[in-house]
Formats: sequence, structure tokens, C-alpha cells
Amino acid sequence: MGSRPRRSDVVHVRAQMTQRPSWPTSRPEPLWPTSTPAPYGSRVLTTVDPNVVRPVFESMVELSDNGDLLARFIGLPMPRIFMHGQQNAHLSYLPELQRRGVSVVEIEHSGHWPMYSNPPAMRTSLHTF
Repeated sequence: MGSRPRRSDVVHVRAQMTQRPSWPTSRPEPLWPTSTPAPYGSRVLTTVDPNVVRPVFESMVELSDNGDLLARFIGLPMPRIFMHGQQNAHLSYLPELQRRGVSVVEIEHSGHWPMYSNPPAMRTSLHTF
């Protein structure tokens, strides 16, 4: 296939997963339309047990590093979509995904978890796909 995720991409994503957000003391302008219900991610830190999700994330990193996860994804015999947050537009393998016929969609105003940062855009992208 020729293009695997760079180690720096994996380290960047891993760092994003382990950092706790710093919550602003003032209310910023919303990154999503004001008609959207309360952000889904507002309760993640209090409702998700890191001990439960950590093995899942570790296995994804292991498959990405050593199991050719990207090739498996590209080889799926069905239409594929890869959505990423605007903050991750630098990922080295995005052009390769596009060359291989994967629909690559950048979700604006979002980081590593676009389903929490901008759920309306994520839903619209899935619906359009």
C-alpha cells in the first residue's frame, strides 16, 4: 500500500486522548449551531471509565502500528468514509485514503472527537454519504 500512519500521527492522537481539556471560565461562542442540543461530550469525563476504554484504544494503536489497520480499512469491499476533525487535517495518510477511493471528510470546528465537538456536521456527513 505504501502509506502507513506516521509514528508522529499516532503519538499526536495518543497525546490528545490522554490530555484532559481545560475548561474555560467564561462561556465561549459555540462551535456548533445554537439549535443543537447540549454538547454530547460535556459528560464524557464523568461518564466514561478510562479503564474500560483504554484496552480498546491500545488495541487500535497496536493494529495501526503493527497490524496494517489502514490496509484492512482500505480493502473493505464496500463504500468507506473516514471522518476527522479539522484539528487533525495534518494526518499523513489522508491523501492515500483519497487515492484509494475512500471518502475523506473533514468535520469543521472539531478536534479528535468530532462526534462530540460538532455532532450536527458529523450527522450531515454521514447522511450525505
